[in-house]
Amino acid sequence: MANDPHLSLNLPSLWYAMQLSTPTHSVKGATLPGALGVISGFNEHIAWGVTNATKDARDWYKITFQDDTRKAYKYGNEWRQSSYRIEEIKVKGQEVFLDTVIYTHHGPVVYDRTFGSERQDVNFALKWTVHMGSNEQKNIHSPE
Repeated sequence: MANDPHLSLNLPSLWYAMQLSTPTHSVKGATLPGALGVISGFNEHIAWGVTNATKDARDWYKITFQDDTRKAYKYGNEWRQSSYRIEEIKVKGQEVFLDTVIYTHHGPVVYDRTFGSERQDVNFALKWTVHMGSNEQKNIHSPE
């Protein structure tokens, strides 16, 4: 079977080769980090694949912060509290870089003042279906 998931080639690769085996079953194929099994693959009876539908899955929201502390942002006629997450980025041979990511109810704020470029499109929150809970993995859950 030929399969085109409509995902570009990347280095490092998003895809990882995987084989799962039990005394009675074996499956080989490709998976993504965090997936619970083989996404595109085959066993002794069938083969399967997936296609990324390239649908509209992201929305962008311009964020207006109350002040430079970025602890609150405007939503309608009210101010909502922002939340923060510290990301620790380790780079070989360098000091650990700590990045503060600000979150709104829409999602994380990207391209903010800490991004380090002269971008004009700063302080937009990204609402992306990947960040939302889902049940795609339930199809491989054993009924037992």
